Amino acid sequence: MQACQTKQLMIERPKDLVGPKLNDEGFADHIYVQAAAIFQNSHMEKPADQRLVDYGKKGNLWMPEGRDAESCLLAYELAFSSLKYQDIFESVIASCMFICYSVPEDLMSLVVVMLFDFQDRKFVKRRRLEREKLPDVVAVEACLFRYKTKLAASLARIRIKCNLVNIECALPEVVKERQKKARSLLLHAWVNTQKTSLEGVKDALASDGFSEVESVLQLQEPAFCLDTHCEDLLVFAAHHKEQLSETELVKDCKLVIEDKSCSLPVSAVRSVLSQDRCVLMAGSFSTLTVAHVAATAASRSGNVLVCESKEARRKELRDFLSKAACTNVAVIPRHFLDLDPKGVELEGVNVILMMPQCSLSAVSNPVEFIVRENRDIDLLQDLSRGSISQGRLNNLVASQKQEIEHALKVPEPVAVVYSTWSSYSEENEEVVQVVMRSKPRIYRLSATGLPPGSKDKPGDNKDLFLLEASAESNGGFVSVMTRVRAPITEKLAEAGPGAVKKNKCTDVNTEELTTSPEVPQTPTPAARSDKALSKKPAGRRKRKKL
Repeated sequence: MQACQTKQLMIERPKDLVGPKLNDEGFADHIYVQAAAIFQNSHMEKPADQRLVDYGKKGNLWMPEGRDAESCLLAYELAFSSLKYQDIFESVIASCMFICYSVPEDLMSLVVVMLFDFQDRKFVKRRRLEREKLPDVVAVEACLFRYKTKLAASLARIRIKCNLVNIECALPEVVKERQKKARSLLLHAWVNTQKTSLEGVKDALASDGFSEVESVLQLQEPAFCLDTHCEDLLVFAAHHKEQLSETELVKDCKLVIEDKSCSLPVSAVRSVLSQDRCVLMAGSFSTLTVAHVAATAASRSGNVLVCESKEARRKELRDFLSKAACTNVAVIPRHFLDLDPKGVELEGVNVILMMPQCSLSAVSNPVEFIVRENRDIDLLQDLSRGSISQGRLNNLVASQKQEIEHALKVPEPVAVVYSTWSSYSEENEEVVQVVMRSKPRIYRLSATGLPPGSKDKPGDNKDLFLLEASAESNGGFVSVMTRVRAPITEKLAEAGPGAVKKNKCTDVNTEELTTSPEVPQTPTPAARSDKALSKKPAGRRKRKKL
């Protein structure tokens, strides 16, 4: 097996790759390689005296780009499944030392992900198309099949020794519970009011064979119902996703499929946003969430500022917002913490929506959520084991506290909306209350505008919204901090003589996300202010258009 004996990893990816799935007989070669690279950079590193398998240095594996979102998701799912069973497969591999001698350590991650898939399929040989042959995958596959009897016997011995009906029984209870909930999650989609209306969507769904029902208990047939928390959100049964995705509503971005928990903070923003004002988004979020906030702001003639320092992400935003007809979004190409709270970029901001990185401990389908919602892939290791390490949790809370404190320093917002997908009180009410105690005369907790959450009890703080993860949806936490209005005399004293307050988002030092020619353009408050900007003092720069 010559290919297995080489250390060459930067294999050339064929130009014409087939799709990610080959029936139910395994994955395309590039999916295995991508999953191996993810596993390589996410696996649990053990002390030398406890290490059964050496994986080489992290970051050594070439990671091919997924052809599409489905390929990327499949690779992450395969890597995550392998992470969950890392200990078991290391024991299997260690008991078959000839594999360790035959395969270089830099390819052991590929061995693990392929071993997981092959044992899951009872070592049935997959059908391979000649157009896609990656040498490392071919070599590792041949090695595994050569010793498949010994590998299967080793796995059986481990199951007997640990008294396991199947390897899934070895998972922590919290992981098994999340997997169970993930299988029954409902499908949610919000109405893009930039292109249509709720009634328009209902009529179109009726034409596509979906009937409106009163409750989620009636969603067995092609049907939908209104969500109980978010006024622009519709609920479907998960098994109708393919049928729904083929409708013109979804293809034309009039109806956008996204996790319900991402709509909760948007609804909270709607409850506090004033007419003709601006929302600032800070943290980590998907292009879908940005579009949802943009549609919400546009309903009140408002606009949106997004803090995004990465060029690739700005391109994603530009492309999707063009498709969704969102013309009221501009980007500040810097991280939120790098901005001066009293700088010109943040003048006129009415509401700050904060969606910081968090533990995702209230998410039942973490892999799909991380990929779809631009979350931290470094969480994969902890989530595969069912709990977040105390060190990582402390770091997350410290970062969240820093971002909230920075937001409260911005002088103009009337409200700051803070949201997580965490079940830990440290990331939710505790961090909010710690910061609020340091600003008692400036901000106070206010109602979120959402109906009571699933964990509300008599005596609970009704200004904090907590939705527990369930068989229907992922969990989420939302709080709204509103500014305490100072007496007018105090405001004038602080502002100084001759001070003039602006009531629009400034477009100084931002990048406008222009849309494609076929999407009708409507002037936004930020765009209408271009002429006024030319009359401002020389120290201010005009918006840099993309």
